[in-house]
Formats: sequence, C-alpha cells, structure tokens
Amino acid sequence: MFVLTSAIKVDYFVGASTAQANGGRLIPYHLVKHGELIPRRGLIGLFGSLVFGQNVVPRGGGLEGIPSYLRKYRDALGGRATKSGNERVVVGAKLRVLQGAEQAVNWTWEYPGSLRLTLPSQRKTLVFAATDSSARTADEFQEQILEALVGDTPEAFLLPVQRGYIPRFLGDSFVVAGRTGFGSKVDVFEHGIPVAARKVAGASVKHFGFDAETGLLARVQYSRAVGKEYAAVVTELSRYEILGGYVMPRTILQTQGKKEVFRLDLESAVWGPRAADGIFSQEVK
Repeated sequence: MFVLTSAIKVDYFVGASTAQANGGRLIPYHLVKHGELIPRRGLIGLFGSLVFGQNVVPRGGGLEGIPSYLRKYRDALGGRATKSGNERVVVGAKLRVLQGAEQAVNWTWEYPGSLRLTLPSQRKTLVFAATDSSARTADEFQEQILEALVGDTPEAFLLPVQRGYIPRFLGDSFVVAGRTGFGSKVDVFEHGIPVAARKVAGASVKHFGFDAETGLLARVQYSRAVGKEYAAVVTELSRYEILGGYVMPRTILQTQGKKEVFRLDLESAVWGPRAADGIFSQEVK
C-alpha cells in the first residue's frame, strides 16, 4: 500500500483575506481529470496507478498536452518542455550540506524524471529510474536530495497534468512573508507527487509556488516524516539564468524547519536528447 503523507499547513503564505486584498484568488478544492471531479480519498490509488504502475516514457519534450491556464508555467521553461532533443541535461554544481564545506557534484537528469547524481567527495553515485519504483537510497540525506532534484521540479508538477490529472489551484499572487522581488508573490497549487526515491514509495501532497510574474517555480513545500513527527520542508529555487540555452535556477536551497539541509549552486548545464546508455539502471555505489 502506498503512503500518502499529510499536507502541511500553508503558513508560509498570507491568509485568505489578505491574499484577496493583494490580488490572491481562492478556488474551491477539487482534483479534476478531464472535467470529472475525483474525491480526495482517491489520491493514493490514483497516483499509485498513475506513476508507479506505468512504464510509459513520453515522446519528445512530453509536455505538449497542458491546459491553457497552466501553459504559463510550462512556457516559462522555454522550448525544452516541448521540443524533441531536450530530454536530458548534465549539470555541474557546488553542494553545501548543513552549512558545511562546499563540494563539487554533477548529475544527469532525463525526462520524465530519472536521475544519476555523483558525489565525488563521498565516492558515491545515487541512481533513480523514473520507471522503477524500487528505492535506491541508503540514508535520509540521499532521499532528501534525490527527492528535491526529481520531485521538486516544474517537470514533476506538469507531468501528471500532461497525463490528465489537474492539481488543486489554491490561488494566485499570494504574498510570501519576508520575500522581495522574485518569489515574493506566487501562484499556489496543491498536487500529489510520487516520491519513489524514498524507502517507502508513495505520494506526497506538495504545495508548488510559481512566481506570479514569470511563471517560474519558486518554492515547493511539504511534510516529511522525522521519527514519529512530521517536519515542514521547503525547497526554494532562485537566481534563474540561462544555462545551456535554457532558463534554470542557479540556486536550489532546501530547509527543514529553520535548518538548512543543503544548498546547490549550479555552474553549468548541457541539454541534449535521451540516450539509451543504461546509466539509470545501476545501483547506488
């Protein structure tokens, strides 16, 4: 049985009355598939069969079939989301864990969500295959960084939509306390996202906040089990620039409560077509 974690309180955003005063618009809750209302209790089976039970790899960019009111967030990614030949990216970055020393890392991501992350200083290679529900992580930190790079992304948000499952729209232009400029006002959606990178596969209810002006993903919020408690996790994406021909966040920061878990500063990216080289089929080293 898949595990559906409880949604965290949306206390990073202003309340409903303030949101309305600042242009935020609240929409009643419903998860919609092609216009049909689906009860919330169907989420576990829905995402279990949607992602974990399928081995379908979409063609091309794979995000062509997006409803018009969500295209703002797809189009913000540029042609990489729809044009064939941009299904894989190789990224070089600096990683800082728990505010410690920086280390060089690199990863290869391939649509619809496979990842191979190399940590040279730890002599480890983490592998997650999008079409394989088996967990490939050895500790909590590996789960956290894999989930951030696989599940806290605009592609992870849009892929279920392309397959016909629409997230709950909480409202637009929510004001984020303590933020100015990019990410200070966000359009917020609630979505059930697969988290097969965890030891216990399932779906997690996440809140995706897209910058209201640019449509770029600014933050993802959800809860993570820590012992017998649930901790609030926030993944922030910022400093968007052109890398390898497409806009990407130069910084990915994850916090748990008030503690920084890790920070990634991207330095390079090379986009290209999908390759049948088997790099996502090897176990953790």
